[in-house]
Amino acid sequence: MAVYSEREKTRIVTPKKEARVIKHNAPEKDSPWIWLSEELMFSPSFTSLSVNAHRCLFRILGEHSIKGRKCNGQLIVTHPDFERYGVTHRFIADGCDELVFKGLLAKRMGRAADGTAHPNLYRLTFLGDHEGNPPTHEWKNVDDAKAAHWKKVKPQKAEERSKEHGRKKKRSLHKSEITRFPFVKSDASFERKAS
Repeated sequence: MAVYSEREKTRIVTPKKEARVIKHNAPEKDSPWIWLSEELMFSPSFTSLSVNAHRCLFRILGEHSIKGRKCNGQLIVTHPDFERYGVTHRFIADGCDELVFKGLLAKRMGRAADGTAHPNLYRLTFLGDHEGNPPTHEWKNVDDAKAAHWKKVKPQKAEERSKEHGRKKKRSLHKSEITRFPFVKSDASFERKAS
């Protein structure tokens, strides 16, 4: 028996076919999976992400899946992990900062002290955390104007990050610190004048 769609006034699949469609579009058994809501995927914070921010997000989602979806808030993804996933080394920090700015990610900064590295810890805001707390959904506070504002904030964030870690500002290769020697005439020219 055919089922008719009231909204479109057209014939749709039979209940048997509909059951098969649902079955084959569900996640595979014994395979880890993560859901993303339609509201999230079409939000300004998600649709305005750069390529590197998308790659960072999906690498962190992959780590969440690897850990059995139970360690959100204690996810550790290192720079080599991001690089293996395809994020350019120099854009890893920018991608993560963009995710934090747009409310999709919360990051607790790590530090290196006494020869021991303490990595950054990540939490996806659209999923519950490892302590059983519900999602914070900080991405819902981002509208089109705030998402577009990231382009203005990005250079300031990069400058703050470089000052924060005590890094020296990179200098251009065109402005060398070594001054050129003043032109000195060769000894042969002096000899000619003397004779």
